[in-house]
Amino acid sequence: MLPSRQTIRAALFAVILPASLAPGAAAAPAPDSLAGDPGLGPSTAAPWNPPSPVPGSEPWEAALRVPGKIVSLPFEALGAATEATLEYVESSNLLPRVEALLALRATVGLDVRPAGLGDRTGFGGEAQYNPRWFRALVADVSGSTAGYNRERVRLSRSFASVEYESDWRPRELFFGEGLGSSKRSVSAYASQVELARLGLEYTPGGAPASRWPRLQARAWAGPRDVVLRRGRDPRKPSITESFPSTSAAELDTHVEHFVYGVRAALDTRRGSPHWTNGWRISGQAERYDKSLDWLALRSGDAPERPFTRYVAEGEAGISFLRDPRTVRLALRVVDSELGAGSGLFLVPDLARLGGREGLSGFEPGRFQALDSAVGKLTYLFPLGRYVELDTHAEAGGVYSRLRDARVSSLKNSYGVQLRIRSLTTLLGFVGVDWCDEGARVNFSLGGIE
Repeated sequence: MLPSRQTIRAALFAVILPASLAPGAAAAPAPDSLAGDPGLGPSTAAPWNPPSPVPGSEPWEAALRVPGKIVSLPFEALGAATEATLEYVESSNLLPRVEALLALRATVGLDVRPAGLGDRTGFGGEAQYNPRWFRALVADVSGSTAGYNRERVRLSRSFASVEYESDWRPRELFFGEGLGSSKRSVSAYASQVELARLGLEYTPGGAPASRWPRLQARAWAGPRDVVLRRGRDPRKPSITESFPSTSAAELDTHVEHFVYGVRAALDTRRGSPHWTNGWRISGQAERYDKSLDWLALRSGDAPERPFTRYVAEGEAGISFLRDPRTVRLALRVVDSELGAGSGLFLVPDLARLGGREGLSGFEPGRFQALDSAVGKLTYLFPLGRYVELDTHAEAGGVYSRLRDARVSSLKNSYGVQLRIRSLTTLLGFVGVDWCDEGARVNFSLGGIE
């Protein structure tokens, strides 16, 4: 007879229960990987601490970093100032507010803005009046803390215009003629330019700024009077001291020409906030002829030297990626031909390089001669919504004859600009340009492109 199910369960329980309670039945602990290393095992001893604070670097390491820190101080300060400025611009919606204020100019007729008087002119402003009841009239007055001033009045109707301008420039620089001029021979002169001009302009269909491509042709004629004066720069010797032979015949002498010229330009550039793609070319020919007695602004004090000046310019650019990274190449050539005769050709009429005329790392007017040629390569890329960086390199030279230009004779300049922008236009920049003679900090509000 087989045992019952209850009997089998009772027997198994009787066997398993004693075995599970036996001391030898407990599983042996797994071996500890740190058990064999007393230094890494658990301990109640106090942790080890260095006897004194451990420096971040050794003295010799800190000494090696000192030159780099000194050199980087201006960049650190510029970075901190830029960061604070951009945070303020972003948080306060400053740029949209400025754009809204600028949109009110047309309704008032009176506009106040930074002056476009050029390099080394100090802080300046311009007031322009264009009355709503007579839009053909535009009058503006500019002035700066360095004593520069300019007054202009212009009447225009359809394709014709007539204008008058008086321009006083008291601190212009002159280093001598040619690429061999020395920086140590710097001098200052003042010039007063007065002109009246009748102009004609043709744009197909009265082309607005939005039309693409843009073609423009202009012609003009009128008298111009120039007089050279002693320089008013208190930190620079006058041209009469540094170049007595040059200034002896020219100083305080009114030289008047009858000037007429033509200019044609084709512009296919487009894009915003800076132009991103396209090209532009322009050509200009201007004749400075003998003055006409019946049309003279003043009676000339000395016979003038007639001359003709040709200017050719070209620029092209391409972009890539969504917020455009733009590469540009620009060229500008000036060729002057002196006419026959022994009249005066004044220093202010020389072709110039330096500053905004090209080779921005050099002082304005650093190189002067009859002819000039300059090229510029630029790379633009965004740093944020309202800021972008302009990096550029330039090469150029001045010559008594353009055919004397050689690649080996070119002067070089390099620079960067931090440019503030809105979503549609550029508002201003601050930058630094440098060359083998030093560095220059420059800035501008408005009128960048």
